Amino acid sequence: MALVLNGTSDYVTFGDVLDMFTEDRTIVAHVNPLISVAGSTRHVVAKWSDWSNGYIFGMASSGWRLNISGVYPPNANYAPPIGAWTQMAASIDRSLGTDAVRVYADGVEAARANCPTPNGNNLNGSVSFCVGAVPGLGGYWPGKIAHVQVYGRVLSPEEIVTLKTAPASIADGLIGYWPLVADAVSPLGGATGTLQRGATFDEDDPAPYSPGGGQGGDQAAGRRRLGLRGNLGIGMRT
Repeated sequence: MALVLNGTSDYVTFGDVLDMFTEDRTIVAHVNPLISVAGSTRHVVAKWSDWSNGYIFGMASSGWRLNISGVYPPNANYAPPIGAWTQMAASIDRSLGTDAVRVYADGVEAARANCPTPNGNNLNGSVSFCVGAVPGLGGYWPGKIAHVQVYGRVLSPEEIVTLKTAPASIADGLIGYWPLVADAVSPLGGATGTLQRGATFDEDDPAPYSPGGGQGGDQAAGRRRLGLRGNLGIGMRT
């Protein structure tokens, strides 16, 4: 049951979590656009204050990218296909003098680039961590998003591939996981997320994996083992 957004007004907010970007990070998300996103601005994950403070992961007119405090290398010449699930990921490795930022589509590197100002700025609680748009900027995602994961380290391409079918199965460095898949008992449960406007869920889950329970196992039991009472997240650390 994936999160479904209408592309014009829907998104989800999670409050003050993940005040980054000042360390190594990897962002991973499953996306399924219901219309073409090529050549348009469509945000998937963001915490954004202004063009000097924040980060945005998603589609732009020049390609898929990770925007860090207004600096946005690289631009991957790639747009996820309509009506199909694609795992998109980006990492920033601050130990590298070159090619610090890399973008992946289904575990395959799609672009890499230097980041002239890789330290960005650390954000405080004045803005919310969001999925599907940036309040005030727009960029509403037209379709589905699921299994948003943030790691406090650089994941290898092999690890990113693993997360395609087994979200959050790699515990090392995991600092945030939002399955964004509904359960029938408690649509929002104890999660901190808030559905904005008309955001809803459908029956489509790109990776029916139960962390700790094995591929294709008892998903409800897997959620209980992780303390997931609702559909939006298992808890986040800054």
